[in-house]
Amino acid sequence: MDDHRILSEIRDGQSSGLEVLFKKYYQHLTNIAFYVTKNKPVAEDLAQELFVAIWEKRNQMGDIKNLKGYLSIAIKNRSLDFIKSQQLQESHFGEYLKMSETLTRGSGEDLESLRNHLDKGLSQLPPRCQLIFSLNRFEGLTNDEIASYLEISKRTVETQVSKALRILRVELKDAFDAYLSLFIF
Repeated sequence: MDDHRILSEIRDGQSSGLEVLFKKYYQHLTNIAFYVTKNKPVAEDLAQELFVAIWEKRNQMGDIKNLKGYLSIAIKNRSLDFIKSQQLQESHFGEYLKMSETLTRGSGEDLESLRNHLDKGLSQLPPRCQLIFSLNRFEGLTNDEIASYLEISKRTVETQVSKALRILRVELKDAFDAYLSLFIF
């Protein structure tokens, strides 16, 4: 089946079109994602997520002249976004470690105040995001363990942890800045 026909079936809501697309391009897309991420399970997740996104947005898909090229660029961009997300998460974790070291030097009242701000920030997280973040950061579970326990993809865990860090960074910025000023003066 040619690419134009495959896209036509997908736009018409025929899952057989998606099945053919998957069989035709899954390995190619997984290879591209693996080349970028150097992680086979992540590459497989990214490729599968791309097919899900295509199905979910099938009504919005225009006329694509070069489907293989379109899919290749889409998976490359998803892979690069994943890498950026990982780097950001690692950066935030480094900041978290620095903050933890600094916290151990503070007085009991200062620590209690900062802990209250942290609790408030955590309460701002959506329930599922809060659960995943808590399992990761406070219970010490790995992303794989959380994914298995909650029966979700590892990529979802990574996304939720990154989201939590982003929200907490905003929520705790003022409190943390005030706390750090205690050590500067």
